[in-house]
Amino acid sequence: MKKIILCAIMMVGLVGVFQAFGGIALFDNLTSTTIIEPNQSFVLGEGKHDGYRAKLVNKGKVDIEVFTESGKAERKSVGVLKPNDKAEFTILKNTKVIFKNLGDETATIGIKLSGDTGLSMSYKPNK
Repeated sequence: MKKIILCAIMMVGLVGVFQAFGGIALFDNLTSTTIIEPNQSFVLGEGKHDGYRAKLVNKGKVDIEVFTESGKAERKSVGVLKPNDKAEFTILKNTKVIFKNLGDETATIGIKLSGDTGLSMSYKPNK
Protein backbone atom coordinates (compact mmCIF):
# COMPACT_ATOMS: atom_id res chain seq x y z
CA MET A 1 0.00 0.00 0.00
CA LYS A 2 2.85 2.39 0.84
CA LYS A 3 4.39 1.76 -2.60
CA ILE A 4 1.14 2.69 -4.34
CA ILE A 5 0.84 5.94 -2.36
CA LEU A 6 4.51 6.77 -3.04
CA CYS A 7 4.03 6.14 -6.79
CA ALA A 8 0.92 8.34 -6.83
CA ILE A 9 2.79 11.17 -5.09
CA MET A 10 5.68 10.86 -7.57
CA MET A 11 3.27 10.98 -10.55
CA VAL A 12 1.56 14.10 -9.20
CA GLY A 13 4.99 15.67 -8.67
CA LEU A 14 6.07 14.89 -12.25
CA VAL A 15 2.87 16.37 -13.66
CA GLY A 16 3.52 19.51 -11.60
CA VAL A 17 7.07 19.78 -12.97
CA PHE A 18 5.84 19.43 -16.58
CA GLN A 19 3.19 22.10 -16.03
CA ALA A 20 5.69 24.44 -14.36
CA PHE A 21 7.88 24.33 -17.47
CA GLY A 22 5.00 25.03 -19.85
CA GLY A 23 4.36 21.44 -20.81
CA ILE A 24 7.96 21.03 -22.07
CA ALA A 25 8.47 21.29 -25.83
CA LEU A 26 8.56 17.50 -26.11
CA PHE A 27 4.76 17.51 -25.94
CA ASP A 28 4.43 20.16 -28.68
CA ASN A 29 6.04 17.99 -31.38
CA LEU A 30 4.79 14.95 -33.26
CA THR A 31 6.75 12.71 -35.61
CA SER A 32 5.04 10.06 -37.72
CA THR A 33 5.65 7.81 -40.70
CA THR A 34 2.22 7.41 -42.24
CA ILE A 35 1.14 4.75 -44.73
CA ILE A 36 -1.62 5.64 -47.22
CA GLU A 37 -3.23 2.83 -49.21
CA PRO A 38 -4.02 3.26 -52.96
CA ASN A 39 -7.22 5.24 -53.60
CA GLN A 40 -7.09 6.63 -50.05
CA SER A 41 -6.32 9.99 -48.47
CA PHE A 42 -4.96 10.71 -44.99
CA VAL A 43 -6.80 13.63 -43.34
CA LEU A 44 -5.10 15.61 -40.58
CA GLY A 45 -6.81 18.20 -38.36
CA GLU A 46 -10.49 17.86 -39.10
CA GLY A 47 -12.19 20.01 -36.49
CA LYS A 48 -11.10 22.86 -34.23
CA HIS A 49 -7.40 23.30 -33.48
CA ASP A 50 -4.69 25.95 -33.39
CA GLY A 51 -2.16 26.43 -36.15
CA TYR A 52 0.97 24.34 -36.53
CA ARG A 53 4.04 23.85 -38.70
CA ALA A 54 4.42 20.69 -40.82
CA LYS A 55 7.62 19.26 -42.30
CA LEU A 56 6.94 16.54 -44.86
CA VAL A 57 8.99 14.03 -46.82
CA ASN A 58 7.66 11.56 -49.38
CA LYS A 59 9.36 8.30 -48.33
CA GLY A 60 7.51 6.13 -50.84
CA LYS A 61 7.51 5.40 -54.55
CA VAL A 62 4.31 7.23 -55.57
CA ASP A 63 3.27 10.88 -55.77
CA ILE A 64 1.25 12.41 -52.91
CA GLU A 65 -0.89 15.50 -53.52
CA VAL A 66 -1.31 17.83 -50.54
CA PHE A 67 -4.52 19.83 -50.10
CA THR A 68 -5.76 22.30 -47.48
CA GLU A 69 -9.37 23.00 -46.59
CA SER A 70 -10.67 25.47 -44.00
CA GLY A 71 -14.26 25.82 -42.92
CA LYS A 72 -16.54 26.14 -45.90
CA ALA A 73 -13.69 27.09 -48.22
CA GLU A 74 -12.96 24.98 -51.27
CA ARG A 75 -10.25 22.35 -51.18
CA LYS A 76 -6.99 23.91 -52.43
CA SER A 77 -4.02 21.95 -53.77
CA VAL A 78 -0.73 23.20 -52.36
CA GLY A 79 1.43 20.86 -54.40
CA VAL A 80 2.49 17.33 -55.27
CA LEU A 81 5.27 15.58 -53.37
CA LYS A 82 7.20 13.29 -55.69
CA PRO A 83 9.27 10.46 -54.16
CA ASN A 84 12.02 11.89 -51.90
CA ASP A 85 10.58 15.43 -52.11
CA LYS A 86 10.50 17.52 -48.93
CA ALA A 87 8.23 20.43 -48.06
CA GLU A 88 7.37 22.69 -45.13
CA PHE A 89 4.01 24.33 -44.53
CA THR A 90 2.47 26.60 -41.93
CA ILE A 91 -1.07 25.38 -41.34
CA LEU A 92 -3.56 27.95 -40.10
CA LYS A 93 -6.02 27.51 -37.26
CA ASN A 94 -8.92 25.11 -38.01
CA THR A 95 -7.49 24.09 -41.39
CA LYS A 96 -7.36 20.45 -42.35
CA VAL A 97 -4.68 18.93 -44.55
CA ILE A 98 -5.39 16.08 -46.93
CA PHE A 99 -2.63 13.81 -48.25
CA LYS A 100 -3.93 12.04 -51.37
CA ASN A 101 -2.18 8.92 -52.66
CA LEU A 102 -1.97 9.43 -56.44
CA GLY A 103 -0.49 6.02 -57.21
CA ASP A 104 -1.49 2.38 -57.51
CA GLU A 105 0.89 1.40 -54.67
CA THR A 106 1.03 2.20 -50.98
CA ALA A 107 2.32 5.73 -50.26
CA THR A 108 4.58 6.54 -47.30
CA ILE A 109 4.96 10.05 -45.91
CA GLY A 110 7.11 11.29 -43.05
CA ILE A 111 5.37 13.99 -41.03
CA LYS A 112 6.90 16.21 -38.32
CA LEU A 113 4.55 18.66 -36.64
CA SER A 114 5.25 21.46 -34.19
CA GLY A 115 2.63 23.61 -32.51
CA ASP A 116 -0.85 22.22 -31.88
CA THR A 117 -0.42 18.45 -32.25
CA GLY A 118 -3.76 17.44 -30.71
CA LEU A 119 -5.17 16.84 -34.18
CA SER A 120 -7.70 14.33 -35.44
CA MET A 121 -6.36 11.81 -37.96
CA SER A 122 -8.37 9.64 -40.34
CA TYR A 123 -8.37 7.91 -43.72
CA LYS A 124 -10.98 8.55 -46.41
CA PRO A 125 -11.51 7.37 -49.99
CA ASN A 126 -10.04 9.71 -52.62
CA LYS A 127 -12.38 12.32 -54.08
